[in-house]
Order: sequence, then structure tokens, then C-alpha cells
Amino acid sequence: MTNGDPTTTAARVLRRTPLARLAGLPVMEIARFGVVGLAATAVHYLTALAALPVAPPLYANVVGFLTAVAVSWIGHSRWTFRAAADGTGAGAAARLPRFVATVIGGFSMSQGTLWLVERFDALPDALALMVAVGVVPPTTYLLNKYWVFK
Repeated sequence: MTNGDPTTTAARVLRRTPLARLAGLPVMEIARFGVVGLAATAVHYLTALAALPVAPPLYANVVGFLTAVAVSWIGHSRWTFRAAADGTGAGAAARLPRFVATVIGGFSMSQGTLWLVERFDALPDALALMVAVGVVPPTTYLLNKYWVFK
């Protein structure tokens, strides 16, 4: 019998998918990562897009990325990976340098992608930003799961 909570129902359905059962994937964790990631990506993209009238795309991307970092840290540490709080802040202090390294790696990947797309002038600025912010999530999920929040 269910309590009618849509989150519980969704979790049960997602856990029963054949792919999740076969691969042993942490389906709900990946779903939470996706939700936080989509929120951070939206903040990144919309902030960068808002900055385009006053800054070139490479600088606009910096502003968007830094704004999205706060969304990522809060969402992933408190919800996605449910990092244990010990009351002293020691856990967060130990994870923060690894998170920052992951952010720097993701930022470098994003900037490098944007630089390549801009170098060949292959896409309009708004689409180039979309490509740049889209390449980072798979890599950062793995780093966060197995290194930052292990």
C-alpha cells in the first residue's frame, strides 16, 4: 500500500526499470543528480545568456558557470549524494577541495568546448553556450559520486 506520495511512487517505478535492475544503477541518485544538474545548467545558461549583451561569450560563460556552482554544491551535497553532516563541518571541509577541483575540471571542459566552437565560428553564440554547458554533466557525475562525495 502506498502513501500517495508521488516521489515514493516515482522512486518505485524507476527502481523497477529493467535497465536499472540489470545494470545495478543507483537510479534515484542519478535522477536527483539530473534534477540538480538541470537546475544548475539552467542557471548557468540563463545567467550567461543575460550577460551576452555586455560581455563576449567566453566571459559570459564564466559568470554563468560561477553562478551555477552554488546551485550544484548545495543541491548535490544536501540532496543528490546526501552527504552526512557531523555537526562540525568537518565533512564539508574535507569534500570542498575535491568539489572545487571537480568544478575547475568541468569549467575547463566547458571553456575548452566553447573555445573550439567559437574558434571555428560554427554556431551562433547562444547555441555555442548550450553545447559548452552540455558536455560537462556525465563527467562531473562520476567525479562527484566516486571522489567528492564517496
